[in-house]
Amino acid sequence: MTLTAPDRYPSAPTENARRASEALTRYKQQVEVIRQDGRLREQVKRQDIAAAYRAVQEQVEALRESDREDFAARTVELERRAFGLGSGLGRGIDAISARDAGDRAAQIRWDVPDEAEDMLERARLNGDTILEKAIAAEANRRGRADLLEIYGATHPEFAPQLAELETIRRLPTDLGYVSWFYLVAPPENQPRFGGGAVAVPGVGRPRNR
Repeated sequence: MTLTAPDRYPSAPTENARRASEALTRYKQQVEVIRQDGRLREQVKRQDIAAAYRAVQEQVEALRESDREDFAARTVELERRAFGLGSGLGRGIDAISARDAGDRAAQIRWDVPDEAEDMLERARLNGDTILEKAIAAEANRRGRADLLEIYGATHPEFAPQLAELETIRRLPTDLGYVSWFYLVAPPENQPRFGGGAVAVPGVGRPRNR
């Protein structure tokens, strides 16, 4: 999965976002064809539009769920690359050291200013790469972008992974990303009240059509 950084919109940030956009375009075209079909009664038009809406809603939600699964899998891979022990390690003394380092990182008083940063710096000066990675991994779990920036500056070989992790963290709530999946119910299928009024989302009182 290749992600596009949020500042590169309007290019689709993911393949699923592109497919969702295409599905929404086809849906809008389909709705317009139904509306313009003079052979259909209004009730039939509403039913056909409702069916088209439900179909594209399911399709778009499935694509967004696929993105969520891709993000989760990609996050695991990126964290392994950026914070893992690396190829050929992970057994014996290295595994024990990694567990000890993880325990030390978890015991940092993260609410105390500079404590984690000071410990990260001491690990760097001592050449304790395993502890550095453990602190960076804990910082990543806690959303401490400031410490990840320091870690990336001292280990530029991990900068691409850290940048992509930050993109994945921001993307699901980024308005530019969400807009590719944005679907509004057509007015024909919005709830109706007595007297021919139509409920308008976000408005306290219905309006008359």
